[in-house]
Amino acid sequence: MFADVSPTEHEDLFIKKLRQCCVAFNFLEHMEDLKGKEIKRAALNELVDFITANRGALTEPVYPEIIQMVSLRGACMVGDIISVTTGDEYGLRLLEAMYEVRVQSNQYKMVTA
Repeated sequence: MFADVSPTEHEDLFIKKLRQCCVAFNFLEHMEDLKGKEIKRAALNELVDFITANRGALTEPVYPEIIQMVSLRGACMVGDIISVTTGDEYGLRLLEAMYEVRVQSNQYKMVTA
């Protein structure tokens, strides 16, 4: 968690959490790897909270990692949408967290432009 590390380590932790969120899961298998899905959801929520609470959270070195994560997520969206429409709780929660990361990132880009 960001509170557990010094502010000088926040950027490195942010990048590690972004990379952690690049792991793809099969949401068609509802009971498969629940722990991994929950870890990913928690990481996404931490990223959203950190971006929201820290104006300077999105630094230049994190942008390539964000783009990588969003690119990988785009490839997985069809599976996520299917899992959401079939009522998979984890798929829905991950999509909500991912949407929040995208919104926060876009807001930051508009503010700094």
